[in-house]
Amino acid sequence: MRTWRALVATLAVIGCTPSKPVELVALSGKLGPAGGSLTAPETDGLAGARLEVPAGALDTEVEFSFVPGDDETPLPGDGFRVGPLFAIEPVTTKLKAPVRITYPFDPAARAAFPNTDAECRVWQRSTDGWSGVAQTASTESSVTIETSSLALGAAGVQRAIIVNVCGTSAMPCALPGPCTSPMGLCMTRLGDPIPKPFTPFSVGVARAKVVYASRPAGEPIRGVVYSYPSAQTTVSPPLTNPSMGASIGRPDMAPNEDVWVVLPGVSTTKFPRVAPPERFDTESTRLSRGVAVSSTGTVSRFVRDTVDTSTVYRLVKDQQQFTITSDFRGVVNFVPRRALNTFIAWDRSRGLVFFDGTSDVTAQHLVSPPSGFFVADVATSYKSAAFAVLFVNAEGTQRKLSMFATAPTSLSDQPTRRDFDGVIDTQIEYGSDDRVYAFTSVRAQIDVFDATTGGVSNIPLTNAPVTSSDYRELLPLALRNVHPTGELLLVTTGTTASPFFLAIKRAGNP
Repeated sequence: MRTWRALVATLAVIGCTPSKPVELVALSGKLGPAGGSLTAPETDGLAGARLEVPAGALDTEVEFSFVPGDDETPLPGDGFRVGPLFAIEPVTTKLKAPVRITYPFDPAARAAFPNTDAECRVWQRSTDGWSGVAQTASTESSVTIETSSLALGAAGVQRAIIVNVCGTSAMPCALPGPCTSPMGLCMTRLGDPIPKPFTPFSVGVARAKVVYASRPAGEPIRGVVYSYPSAQTTVSPPLTNPSMGASIGRPDMAPNEDVWVVLPGVSTTKFPRVAPPERFDTESTRLSRGVAVSSTGTVSRFVRDTVDTSTVYRLVKDQQQFTITSDFRGVVNFVPRRALNTFIAWDRSRGLVFFDGTSDVTAQHLVSPPSGFFVADVATSYKSAAFAVLFVNAEGTQRKLSMFATAPTSLSDQPTRRDFDGVIDTQIEYGSDDRVYAFTSVRAQIDVFDATTGGVSNIPLTNAPVTSSDYRELLPLALRNVHPTGELLLVTTGTTASPFFLAIKRAGNP
């Protein structure tokens, strides 16, 4: 006999991009020594979730429930969830044989990674942290494992990454290795940073040093300055009991090497070299959208604030505040124009706003996305007024890169604009040579765009065939430009033996 009970909860589907919360109706039912299965219906937020218990796995009848969960403990640096997190209760059930659990995932979230459906796995939570469980089967929207654990878990991927441009054979060579690239380019693997960055995306560069946020398991978060090629790190005092989530905004560093970090939730934190950390922007109405430190040490924070139930955006420069009035419609990002004391703010649908950060401003969107596209990324030059915008269509199948020599004064003013169609890059960074660099995961290469000549150069990251696992393991997760040296910093996660490392393009011109 089988009985059912509806349990209702709200959970955001976990993927690589934000998604709206969905209503999850988790079902329960009784299974006994004869075995059987429980499956969430197609109308449920956990549609595709399934528990299969073989005969003889249970001594007595047990009522199982699919229960949505939430856990902010970070995955390993190379792990990403692409589906909803849930457990099967009671998790302490004694099983005499493994069961099969099917975890649904969002195909669009999975497609953001180079992993195929057959390479998906399940991340399960234990008292020691997250561990990856290899699949026994998969479909285009789910992954199945055999396990004796009913603990919290979710479908996910694991990216093992090694960066290499030095090999000339069909198989990749090992770093650091001699550079034999005919282009004169070589990647040098840096020593593994200790402590390690919280995530690859929490790494920035400032004044030719690497700066990042670190939070070892069970320890408080710290700010870290990493010097290469010595691989020496300077670690700040800890921040106790921070408000933490699954990611950290890109940090920046002041001339005295104080590390500034935007934490999830309402918190911007300064990690001095020796003094206790200080926290800013902890007002309940305000959420920080980023931090930037000028060459003179001025700290700028772009925040979303609530005033009389209305949303406003402000640039906070040290103790000064300037309000930006605009018809922003969604999440607003900002980036400092490195060579100028000015800033660019944008939302995905409305386009770019330029302001100098010295007074309140009523903003006009001077660069709008093409029809059917939205703004995906913006980069600014280290030495001039140039900037670049990456546009992506709603389906994520088309990308356009536009490079500008200076800021426009109206929508009709497009100063020395050069467009590149058919771009499939996912991140853009300006080099100190005023070219735009972008890593292309589909082709496992760095593309270099030159606005002056309109030319495009390529730096291959691998000679491995596109269909091979080596190809997918040679992709960076994040791209940074180390100024003023002009070197490229590829932030990657590695193999089990080397779970995290950094690599830099040392020399050569594309």
